[in-house]
Amino acid sequence: MVGWTGLSGSAQAADAIPLELGVPTVVSFPETTSKPQLAFTTTTTAGRLAVLVDDITVPRGVNISFTGPRQVSDRASGPHYFEIPVSTAGTWTVSMSAVTLFSGQTPGTGTARLTIGLAEDITRPLTVGTEFTQDFPDRGEDIYGTVPLVAGRRYGFDVRAATITGLYSYDGVVATLISPDGSTEMDLGRTVEAPNWAESRVIQQSGDWTLRLDPERAAIGSITAALVELTDESGGTLTKGVERTVNFTKPGTTVSLDVKAPAGRRPVLEFISRDLAYGGGNSDVPNVDLTLTRPDGTYAQSGSAAPYFEFAPFDVGGTWKLTFDPQWRATGSMRVKLTEVQDAHAALPLGRTGTASSSVRWQNTHLTFSGQAGQRLRLDVSDQSWSADGQGPGSGSVDLLFYRPDGSEAGYKVLYRAGVVEDVATVVEGPELDVSGIWTVVVNPLGDTTGTVAGRASLVK
Repeated sequence: MVGWTGLSGSAQAADAIPLELGVPTVVSFPETTSKPQLAFTTTTTAGRLAVLVDDITVPRGVNISFTGPRQVSDRASGPHYFEIPVSTAGTWTVSMSAVTLFSGQTPGTGTARLTIGLAEDITRPLTVGTEFTQDFPDRGEDIYGTVPLVAGRRYGFDVRAATITGLYSYDGVVATLISPDGSTEMDLGRTVEAPNWAESRVIQQSGDWTLRLDPERAAIGSITAALVELTDESGGTLTKGVERTVNFTKPGTTVSLDVKAPAGRRPVLEFISRDLAYGGGNSDVPNVDLTLTRPDGTYAQSGSAAPYFEFAPFDVGGTWKLTFDPQWRATGSMRVKLTEVQDAHAALPLGRTGTASSSVRWQNTHLTFSGQAGQRLRLDVSDQSWSADGQGPGSGSVDLLFYRPDGSEAGYKVLYRAGVVEDVATVVEGPELDVSGIWTVVVNPLGDTTGTVAGRASLVK
């Protein structure tokens, strides 16, 4: 029903205008006292009323109240969408009025368009690896796809095409993966446009999972996607000093390589080159996340494929695993090389001038000294010069790390930081020693910083 004029005052309570579900109705407020009413009947005991109020010309907007099987009130000053659960059949009355912000304010006049639809969920079977297209032509429809998944595996939600129209340009469809018993929900992101990609965590239950697609607000349209199984491939063993290619052949593929080394070793992985792409017209350069696990499978370290990945010293010997996980749906390849770093070790000459140098990238210098509780290590630096990434002197960063006799870290100090701490000659005092014994201060050039530091070390109270 389009273009009808609401009655004024209380006289219209007994004369509610019939409303047809799914048909836009222009509601008029010709007078400041206009309070139009509409009525409709629902026969279902499930679903939701999908309510859209838009094209509002009434100053300050309109109030809207529902009475009948359920009582709900709301307000719209611009395009506004909301849903009302339906659990009982019956007749509904919709009362509308112009908004007033304070007592005594005169209500405005104008029109508002009201569309009320009855939305019911759509259920359908899905198959892993098989593309599907799902339309959602009516507002408020949620899609529930049932798909059998296997515990211990990961899955990707690959959106290949999407046409979505909502109240706003950023309205989309939210995807959620729900476990068979309903206890676990995994967020698979929101799609505004295609292509889009999201990955699940490792599935903990085998059985029929549910992929719920929930269009935001009043969004309608269609989506073409597939739920695909993600593979974890073995890439063999990384050998020190040997370049090798790591291939990512399918979206979501992770590749794990073995790193064999005794305890105490500290390798560095260099990234020589990469040829990776997201696909789908996205020209950004994908990153690759890295995860290192110990021989017993426990987590050890994570990072990303920057120019290099510096391992922490191995705390146990054996075969470690380094997993490469390209972001989003990236595929392609990268070339890497494993380098083993040999740290320098020496006794710190207290009371004498000395020099610590690092001419090898990623090399740390471990200096030991005997101290008593309550003392501090003081370094009177007379000169230092550091360089990183081939940028020349003054471009590096260096920290001093302090370790107790039992190997636990006691603190750190910044020795040099390009653009932040750049004094060539300076004085640095370490933390107060809280236990007597043989302490270690580590000169730790960050990244591939190399250079030298000269000065005199002493213990003070």
